[in-house]
Amino acid sequence: VVVVVVVVVVVVVVVVVFAFAFAFAFAFFFFFFFFQSRHGRTPNYKSTPGWLLLIGALASLTEMGRTGWGVWENLFGDQEFTMMGANMSATDPRVELSREFFGSLIALAGVVLLWWEGQKYALPADSPGNEVKES
Repeated sequence: VVVVVVVVVVVVVVVVVFAFAFAFAFAFFFFFFFFQSRHGRTPNYKSTPGWLLLIGALASLTEMGRTGWGVWENLFGDQEFTMMGANMSATDPRVELSREFFGSLIALAGVVLLWWEGQKYALPADSPGNEVKES
């Protein structure tokens, strides 16, 4: 029985590690291939497209609206505030909803940071190196 448990734990750990490695590699290559500058110079990268920032902001705001009542119940409800509770049952979903709310708040902060950096470091339209190469 102990050997089976150890084998199952090892398999789960290996699967989780490979899943995170794959997700990181996908995000890395997506960023460096999709947002690379068309001017052929590295490290001059385009800012994140506005449509992608809008989708990210809308998804974050939607999730915050969907899970906000859980944070409200967690803060002002009869039970004490907790983010560490292990009870994530359907009868008391406030802990999981609070975690999801703050996760989407962090995601929204990331979207705002990307937008701000794009505005701050954007090349003016008439600056050298911002011309499009004709083929």
